Amino acid sequence: MRLALESARGNPIENEQSGDALEAAAVAALDAKWAGHRGARCAPTGRYNCHGMTFAGRRTGIWEPLVVRQILADDGYEEVRPSEVMPGDIILYFTANGDVEHSGVVLELPSFLGYPLVCSKWGCFRELVHWAHQCPYSLESIKYYRIRSC
Repeated sequence: MRLALESARGNPIENEQSGDALEAAAVAALDAKWAGHRGARCAPTGRYNCHGMTFAGRRTGIWEPLVVRQILADDGYEEVRPSEVMPGDIILYFTANGDVEHSGVVLELPSFLGYPLVCSKWGCFRELVHWAHQCPYSLESIKYYRIRSC
């Protein structure tokens, strides 16, 4: 299912809710692997992904990296230096080829090894509260963003 979703400039945002969910055994394995995090915020769901959590209020999934870049441009996000990160900022994880692989929301100022505490959704798995560098996504290029008008 797709939702009528637009950027601040009125451009449509491609999205889709997925019914995919992890099987109980896969959830148990991931829970065991990532047990050191502060906490899981919800049960696993395929209704939304990380970008849907970050940019669409947990209502749907945003799957294409180019759509995330469109949202950044249309909604007026600008990059923030790691030393200026604040709670509420957006964290993006980029792959070696420059695609946005993962996103989340900063919860606390950087402290542990210079990384902030974030909340992000791992695919069809749970939302987790974790240090920015403790996740299964590429750490090659992490960037932070904030809406300019904020």
